[in-house]
Amino acid sequence: MSRNRSLRRRGRRRSGFTLMEVMLVLAILVILGSVAWFAFGDMLFAGKTKAAKTQIDAFKLPMNTYLMDEGEWPRELADLWTPGPKTNRRHMEPVGNDPWGNPYGYEPPTSDDPSAKPRIWSNGPNGQQGDADDISNTTVMQ
Repeated sequence: MSRNRSLRRRGRRRSGFTLMEVMLVLAILVILGSVAWFAFGDMLFAGKTKAAKTQIDAFKLPMNTYLMDEGEWPRELADLWTPGPKTNRRHMEPVGNDPWGNPYGYEPPTSDDPSAKPRIWSNGPNGQQGDADDISNTTVMQ
């Protein structure tokens, strides 16, 4: 009988994991999670930046079409998806906010110079205008 008890105790000791094994597995999971977090975080940021640049670039054709149809640049971005005063035509579907949830900025040309272009921008991840993370069409709409 005592032999059976000692076998049971030995069996109990072997079932389950030691604290050291559990801690080692948790440490490995934390390290892998940290690596994945930093890798995917950068990819997510780059993806949002690329999406904002693409959307700003997508304004180019509707802007130029609006200029040809209406004889002037739109006064605001919403003019592109509302019927124009002369042609009663929409030039694009409504656009939501930038990838960070902020509205796109728009500034029509202030001079009568025919080569002047409107400025469209996203305030970037921090949502503040005039910072280094802003994304603009100053090089896109040439």
